[in-house]
Amino acid sequence: MRQTKRDNKSFIIILYIFSFFLLWEWIRPLESITDTGNSYLFVLFILMSFALYIINIRKGIDIVLKVIFILFSLHHLFYHQHLLELTWIFDFFGNLFHNLKRLFAGHWDLLSGEFRSLLFFILLWLITYLLKYWLTVRRNVFIFFLMTVMYITVLDTFTPYHGEWPIVRTIFIGFALLGVLSFKRLAEQNRLAISKNNWIRWTVPLAIIICGCTLFALVAPKANAIWPDPVPYIKAHVGKDKQNGRGSGGRGTVGYRSDDSHLGGPFKGDNTVVFRVKAPSRQYWRVETRDTYTGKGWINTENVSTNVFSSGSLASTSVTNNMVEGVKEEKAVIHFNRNNYTVVYPYGLLKIVGKSGLEKFIANIATDKVEVFSESPNKELNDYTTVYIAPQYSVKELKKPPQHGFAYPSDSLQLPDTLPQRVRDLAEKITAGKTNEYDKAKAIEQYFQMNGFVYDQKNVAVPKKNQDYVDQFLFETKRGYCDNFSTSMVALLRSVGIPSRWVKGYSGGNYVDTVDDTYKLYDITNNNAHSWVEVLFPNVGWVPFEPTIGFSNNAIFKDDESNKAVNSTSPDDEMKKNQPQKKPTEQATQQNTSTTEKFSLKAEWNKVWNYMKLHWLRFVIILLVILLAVWYIYWKRGKWMPFYLVYHYRRKTDPDTFSKAYLSLLKQLERYGIRKQNGQTLREFAKYVDTFFETNAMKQLTEHYERIIYRGRKTGVKWEETRELWENLIKKTSG
Repeated sequence: MRQTKRDNKSFIIILYIFSFFLLWEWIRPLESITDTGNSYLFVLFILMSFALYIINIRKGIDIVLKVIFILFSLHHLFYHQHLLELTWIFDFFGNLFHNLKRLFAGHWDLLSGEFRSLLFFILLWLITYLLKYWLTVRRNVFIFFLMTVMYITVLDTFTPYHGEWPIVRTIFIGFALLGVLSFKRLAEQNRLAISKNNWIRWTVPLAIIICGCTLFALVAPKANAIWPDPVPYIKAHVGKDKQNGRGSGGRGTVGYRSDDSHLGGPFKGDNTVVFRVKAPSRQYWRVETRDTYTGKGWINTENVSTNVFSSGSLASTSVTNNMVEGVKEEKAVIHFNRNNYTVVYPYGLLKIVGKSGLEKFIANIATDKVEVFSESPNKELNDYTTVYIAPQYSVKELKKPPQHGFAYPSDSLQLPDTLPQRVRDLAEKITAGKTNEYDKAKAIEQYFQMNGFVYDQKNVAVPKKNQDYVDQFLFETKRGYCDNFSTSMVALLRSVGIPSRWVKGYSGGNYVDTVDDTYKLYDITNNNAHSWVEVLFPNVGWVPFEPTIGFSNNAIFKDDESNKAVNSTSPDDEMKKNQPQKKPTEQATQQNTSTTEKFSLKAEWNKVWNYMKLHWLRFVIILLVILLAVWYIYWKRGKWMPFYLVYHYRRKTDPDTFSKAYLSLLKQLERYGIRKQNGQTLREFAKYVDTFFETNAMKQLTEHYERIIYRGRKTGVKWEETRELWENLIKKTSG
């Protein structure tokens, strides 16, 4: 008995190990094809789930441990408070209720990153439980194996994800798992002992066959593709390759542009890779700044003073020497996929090193735009290295008042005379009670996160002739993308006398691969074209701020008193979610409850109730559709009930199975319209049924049922003998 238990436990462990690696193949592509980060937490959750199934711990304890792990992971990803502080719990439930309202309202694209992560954990929970059922009860995971193969092949065809080795791993793991389960099924059907010798006799040939077939598939010559690549065909027919980036609808394609004089309007996403970066972590890649807001957009400054510097020498930008001392230098190697003439660079730039080392660069002092300096026109710069120091800013220095006599640049406070007064009034209201410029800037930055603003790329308005771009966004639409958020923040900052400017460039990009312990590869696409804000602090310099919902500033703000990093992203932004413009997730909505208001269940319920009253017709229609669907399913139960009963009784072997199945057959015959009359015996009714269906199955089933009832002969073997007759007869009632 002990040997059997040990064998059973070993068998279960093998099954779960193979299943873990098979499910892991679903997680691997996420960081390269989506903005998902920290995928190791999801892998650990899968591993913990299978470990709990192996231990066979009580269900209540199992659920508690999984919930604790999910809460801990969400805290690690989205909250800066200490784990034992209760404030983040209130923020969590506030965010949960807020996102549930969006979910039921159909605004799925507005769900926050925190809520999406919670749903993903729940999905993995359900999948692991389903795998447990397939492994221990059904003894078959072919459907899941087939879905995994299809999943990888589709990603390999339509995304940048390379599926050559993943498909090899999946085939190897899947066949091994199917082989082990087949051995278990044969052993159970033939009542064979799962001894060591039988196990070896099965697994050794299985391993040889799988390894041999895999090796042959790898080394065998490959024929050319019979069908052409479907991706260009699909792109050509959806308009992505037409009209120079514009489809038939006239909507612009996302990407970096030089003309910002008229902002607004929708655009299409574009996954075309602009450049690839090898760096220790994600960075924001600056290109240039704007300082003159016209009411419709931004224009270049008239100041065109420039500095020229050589490759490898100290760069000349306004964001070079703003960092905490003692931080080590880092490098980023940049490769453009097309001819490039403008340098993209990270914060804390020290040097730009060209491929030959002989290049010279020219920097516009007013806009910080850096280009290749050459006598020959159109001198491209497709490969170069930037040396920089990861940004870290002292909060203590940021809060210090400006030194006596410090004069702000006049263009950093410029606002058009046509700016509506209510924009200035809003800025005063947001910053009321703040005593320093840093706190005011943070208050304005956080204002967009909890006042009903929505990130959207499609339903974005264009200001009318006499309408201000910022005023329209702040008070009318509250819907837009990075240009709306960043421009509005600059206008609000300048309205209260805080010098600021508008910055253009690219966000961190999509994780591709890990090169070594230090460097990772990132693809920056047109979807990563982005704009944000910089604020001038007299004691520090220009500091980046990120007001756009769903994006995270990679700068680190050092709290000198507590020696902690606050309101920032970790230095290795690879361990955080990448938030490209293509699919933002509103990560910042984790702070939906303001710092001055506590979470109130009554207030949240009032919001839900008001929304239901406003959209009552929508809820009534949905309810009617659900009721109609339920009624239709019940009305047609005679059609699908036979197949459900066949599935239900197929694997049952207890002595009462036949009696229950026979009574279910009588009820189904009644639903079909063949009702047993009062005073009619079972044999008379069976004769009528056989006559109706032109069979003799009902007679045989009835004789067996009468023997069980009157003679007490209850055997599972009889059900196996009569199951096929019963199935054939009950299926006839589905017509």
